[in-house]
Amino acid sequence: MAQTSQRTRNIALNWNRAVAAERAARQAMEQFYRGTIQPVLDAFHTGEASMQEAVEAEDSERPWIDAYEASAKRLVRTPAPDLEAVVTKLRIGNRHYMFSSEPDPDPLLERIADEIMLLSSKA
Repeated sequence: MAQTSQRTRNIALNWNRAVAAERAARQAMEQFYRGTIQPVLDAFHTGEASMQEAVEAEDSERPWIDAYEASAKRLVRTPAPDLEAVVTKLRIGNRHYMFSSEPDPDPLLERIADEIMLLSSKA
């Protein structure tokens, strides 16, 4: 019984860490956009910046997007401690096109379906 409790605590701890990492990466990406890209785009729209500057500003976001997507993928792959967490995984995965069902079932969705079955049997 103690081993199961420790396993449950570890799942929750790992989930909380993955959620915190995803949120931090998303906030950093959004802050970079607001502070660096949006001012250049605003200047472009008023004629104070060139198209080239606007394109370069948008291109500068790629490392931030990549970091966020990596954290989102880690979150989706992290075992969920409860059904609410599974829903979070599905929403994030769907928002970032992580699921593909062609030509075969997506293995990530299969793992999430297994988690739902496991967690629902505990309810």
